[in-house]
Amino acid sequence: MPLAQQSTHSHASGSTRASYAVAVIECLQQQGLDPNQVLGATRVGGILQGRSDDRIALAEWLDIIDSACRFTGNPLFTLKVAEAIRLRHIGVLGFLLSTCGNLAQAGQILLRYEPLLDGVNTVDLHITERACTLVWLPLIDHPPPSLAMLAMAIWAHQIRWLTDRPDLTFGADFTFAPPTRAEDLRALQATFGGPLKFNAPRSALIASRAALDLPIAQRDPVVHNLLKQRADAELESLSSTIPGLPQDIEALLMRELLKGDATLPHISQLLGMPPRTLQSRLTCAGLNYRDLIERVRLKLALQHLSDHQTPLIQIANLLGYANQTGFQSAFKKWTGLTPGEFRRQQYAITQN
Repeated sequence: MPLAQQSTHSHASGSTRASYAVAVIECLQQQGLDPNQVLGATRVGGILQGRSDDRIALAEWLDIIDSACRFTGNPLFTLKVAEAIRLRHIGVLGFLLSTCGNLAQAGQILLRYEPLLDGVNTVDLHITERACTLVWLPLIDHPPPSLAMLAMAIWAHQIRWLTDRPDLTFGADFTFAPPTRAEDLRALQATFGGPLKFNAPRSALIASRAALDLPIAQRDPVVHNLLKQRADAELESLSSTIPGLPQDIEALLMRELLKGDATLPHISQLLGMPPRTLQSRLTCAGLNYRDLIERVRLKLALQHLSDHQTPLIQIANLLGYANQTGFQSAFKKWTGLTPGEFRRQQYAITQN
């Protein structure tokens, strides 16, 4: 499959920041191209007239990326978009990261506030004695390579900018096969600078453990605390952009899932609306009910697996799976590891 393409865009769900689409337009302009010719004047006008904190459906975002890749003849145009991303494209999270004390704090901020960027993936941070690994965990089925590449390239460029260390290099693991074109491989090597691994079980950015201690160039604890309050408010109100849904929809799903009844009819009843209405409102926000359940299951799984005394079959039951096999299959899809492998890895990390 070409690196920039997704097999079934019509089935893609989730949403991302509309400002990323603005970055594509600006990137095209930097390349001396007319965005109206690439994306269409109507679409470009709609993007530029929107608010900076608007979100767009994942299917539209993928189509924007594909259109740019096709027009430029560059299947890795996403790497150029990642390089063009600035703090204003990332929003309050970008400025929050830029005022952290060091990269370790920035990593924790990213883990907490990543949903402000999109509803397509979550992130996990693994730290050992020698390395720190930022893992990209998809929340959708069959994510196209362009999504992981974009996120990881943004991380690499932003880390260099935050620390004022343009010389930093990173290893990168990709779930897709190595590119067939030599120029594409060179582009990936130029972006990350470190060893690349293809056909890996998960997508991840890898840096030296010492990088976590690097100070943020523009660190400011006073401004950081003010921005954190704003980020908390945005995170809390994120789900309220779906009319009729409470701000604590994720907490509601988590509670009912642990009680054993997180079915669409039951949740709809708790929300006081017909199931069809709930589905319609989720669709308008670029989401679907299955994605919400998968997001909650992943978070619960990570929490329970941190307790090494809880049997895997018990975790599977808590998450609503009929058997341990179903849980293992889903968890490997999310993370590239089986629950047992993930638990052993986490245990090894705590021992270092």
